[in-house]
Amino acid sequence: STGHWSYCQSIPSQTFQFNSTEQINNKSLEEFMKSKYDDQHYYDISNGTEIEEKLSFRHKSNSLIQLFEDIDIDHIDNVLQKKIVSQGHNIEIEHDGCYIDEWMLFNYHNIDINNGYDANGIVICGLSSKCNEAYQIGPIILNKNKEKTL
Repeated sequence: STGHWSYCQSIPSQTFQFNSTEQINNKSLEEFMKSKYDDQHYYDISNGTEIEEKLSFRHKSNSLIQLFEDIDIDHIDNVLQKKIVSQGHNIEIEHDGCYIDEWMLFNYHNIDINNGYDANGIVICGLSSKCNEAYQIGPIILNKNKEKTL
């Protein structure tokens, strides 16, 4: 069985503000994102599941639309792409004056060890050096497979 993204889902987004001692750039943002999601291993107490996460940098671009034009991403259709771009546009409006220099795309991988699920997705981050902020869209799970675990 394969579960995938559905249109009615809203995509989570977050804002991260960095203090003046840590000037954010694409290198430090990549490190920050990896510290959040790469090789993370945790237990979800609420349902007793054990989760492992992986994250790797995939691509960057000055515009969100360009990000999708540059590379092919499996399981992303026009509807989802438009939704992500419009969410990015809303973030730009919300943080008016915080010019977003760069959008970064990360591959995201989530393994549910107990139930044998393996999910692939993406995380997108906008970076404003002017406001020293990062804007995260996702994780967006694009496909989920039931794995046969030994």
